[in-house]
Amino acid sequence: MQQTTDYEITNYGIDNAQYFQGHDTSFTKYADCCVGIGDDYNEALEDALECAAMNGVEILLDPEDKKPVKSPSVSDKYPSSEDECNELYYYVGLRWNLQESTQEEVG
Repeated sequence: MQQTTDYEITNYGIDNAQYFQGHDTSFTKYADCCVGIGDDYNEALEDALECAAMNGVEILLDPEDKKPVKSPSVSDKYPSSEDECNELYYYVGLRWNLQESTQEEVG
């Protein structure tokens, strides 16, 4: 698995799946990205990290980014969001670059 410490976390907060605009690398210095969803920030970040790992990349978080973040919970703020027809999630985006030596090994 490739590792990187060159990353950026974007906290989008709570949004409806139909209206979430997405997350990409346009106009950024980053080459790859993914987005995670969950009930709160911590779950969504964990989901984004798992998504990166499924793509063969381990994001080595700074100690500050490893600390749990107090954020609103979808289930607490919108109790009716657990209905099947309501698609509210907490979104966290993750962008990263691989170090040059790692990119050369792959290509």
